[in-house]
Amino acid sequence: MTLKVDLHCHTQHSDGSLSCLELIERAVEKGVNILAITDHDTTSAHEEAAKIAKLLPIEILKGVEISTVCDNQELHIVALGVDVNNHDLQLLLKKNRSIRKERSVKILEKLQKSGLEDLTLALKKIVTGTVICRSHLAQLLCSQGIVKDFQRAFKKYLGKKGKAWVAVQWQDVAKVIRTIKNAGGVAILAHPTKYKLSPTRLGLIIDAFVTAGGEAIEIAYPGLSPSDRAMLIRQVEKHDLAVSQGSDFHHPKTSWTELGAFGVNPESFKVVWQHFNIRA
Repeated sequence: MTLKVDLHCHTQHSDGSLSCLELIERAVEKGVNILAITDHDTTSAHEEAAKIAKLLPIEILKGVEISTVCDNQELHIVALGVDVNNHDLQLLLKKNRSIRKERSVKILEKLQKSGLEDLTLALKKIVTGTVICRSHLAQLLCSQGIVKDFQRAFKKYLGKKGKAWVAVQWQDVAKVIRTIKNAGGVAILAHPTKYKLSPTRLGLIIDAFVTAGGEAIEIAYPGLSPSDRAMLIRQVEKHDLAVSQGSDFHHPKTSWTELGAFGVNPESFKVVWQHFNIRA
């Protein structure tokens, strides 16, 4: 039996649009055998997810996507198989959520200074969990009719050249990876080509990620070209890394990020889910 595996997706606990139940039911509908819920900087979905998984033919891995910085580059690290009750992990995630909240306040201030009204109350109606993401702010700008879509929201306001750009100093990658591993998890570099780095720069970042204790990288995800995938496979071979895969699913309307749609041949690679005791 070939397992259908998706190790990167989001719920309403961060910036996904589906509830935990809706997400898991959709995964089952799409034939997913192993699902990792990896909300941004929170593990709050997992208590509910564990209860739901007992009633459905699916294995749920505990996970979280953690924002970090490596050599002045913001990265996302997917932590899989972590003990969600680990004290140090929860302290780290709490700090990241605080950083996110502070950023959102500064962004709202800059939006107001740019000529927009105070959107604080409107944002509170959009955020469904305890994690405030820039995608929530993009959704806010769209819902208010200020921009037509997320791309324009980031280009005009939220991106590095936007009117409301706010730089963030995340916790260092070495600390993040050390905390993940001490919590019993595996540290995976999420969607490496989405940081829009040159191959040389990305190679140096992966070198630093591995030096810090990183054990795997994603090599199957939306928008990855065949040439970029080949480049990532060379990095896997260079560092003897495990590989991971995931849709980075957020919304049902984005059909190009469907659950379970991205995978690798487990016979060709050291796949990260082999680290865990999978019953599927």
